[in-house]
Amino acid sequence: MCRVRTMYRERPWRLQVAALIALVWSPVVVQGNTVYLFRHCVRNVDYSEVQEYAKDKFPSWGVAKDMCLPRGLQIFQGIGTNMKDSFATPPMIIADNMQRNIDSAHALATGLGVPTTGVVVDHTPFDHSTCKAPDSKEKDKLISSRFKHDPPPANFTAMVKWLDGVLHGKKHVSDKKTKVDGDKLEGAGDIAGKAADVFLMQYGGGMQVGWGKVTVDEMYDLLQTHVYDWKVTHRSLALEVPKCSPMLAAILEALDPTATHDSTVFLGHDTDLNGVGTLLDIGWTAAPYPDNTTAPSAALRFQTSATKVTLDFVYTTFETTSGTMKTSPIFEMNLQDFCTRAVKNVDWSCVKPLTKGLCESTSREPTSYNIQEHRKQMKTVRATKTHHTSIV
Repeated sequence: MCRVRTMYRERPWRLQVAALIALVWSPVVVQGNTVYLFRHCVRNVDYSEVQEYAKDKFPSWGVAKDMCLPRGLQIFQGIGTNMKDSFATPPMIIADNMQRNIDSAHALATGLGVPTTGVVVDHTPFDHSTCKAPDSKEKDKLISSRFKHDPPPANFTAMVKWLDGVLHGKKHVSDKKTKVDGDKLEGAGDIAGKAADVFLMQYGGGMQVGWGKVTVDEMYDLLQTHVYDWKVTHRSLALEVPKCSPMLAAILEALDPTATHDSTVFLGHDTDLNGVGTLLDIGWTAAPYPDNTTAPSAALRFQTSATKVTLDFVYTTFETTSGTMKTSPIFEMNLQDFCTRAVKNVDWSCVKPLTKGLCESTSREPTSYNIQEHRKQMKTVRATKTHHTSIV
């Protein structure tokens, strides 16, 4: 029996034993296939909503909106240098078509010592519009349900009051009631989460954090509000299946032992890490970040052998640009159990080309698991609008 970290269970955060959980990564060449799903670089996150509550203007990022910060690219190059010895042959690097993803992929390739011309730019696996999603009314209902079900962090009120002290503006974040408006979190929860994101990007960019008023520990604490925002708005299975079915299908294809490359690196977004995590019903620890962070330059790493699949969350912190990675194990599972878990929540009706990669191969073995039956069940689920209830 394997132990799996689920996405939705609350856990004590930033424990003293975290150093034993998040192990410093020692690259080892794996005899099997490896897939990384990375979030892109540290970038410019210009949130006007936060600026409204701040007395002082946020300093210039020095780059255009949404673009990688120079130090963020240095970090990715460092990650590539650290990863180099873990690949028997150069990996296939596939980036989404946004410039920050392409730049991150090029920095990674430079660190790996492979030509940047080999980076493949392909939006297909990252496309959230391929599959039919719930309509706006149903989407609002799902998010409202999560908001009622998932409380904010235990120290949320204290964190918001502390944030008011940092921003020191005429308007107070603590005066704004946290609520759901349509498909978005509004009020104090939203503003605090965005402020946390700004502070993290400043830290990763080598800038002064919060005008010098915010310590690194305080930044990590406040990031709980960012995870909370995403927990409410991006963790319903019925919403994530249409968005991330193409990505999980692409991972399974890349894990196939007959794939052209035995290693593949996808350069995507926080939405991809979060969505694949939701489809697989997993969570992760990543101290000193809060649980289930999707911080820049972090990744889900899938590794196969003849009999099992191992999944880890790998990430770096931004004290330096060395790109030293830490590893937090999520699960180790036999192939059939993994395929059952992975295949069941993919909407195969909208994945093109239709291939189950690793799981297509294993399904040929005698088993009670029937892919055709699964397809019928998925059609029934869509027809009756039955939705998954998240684990708590």
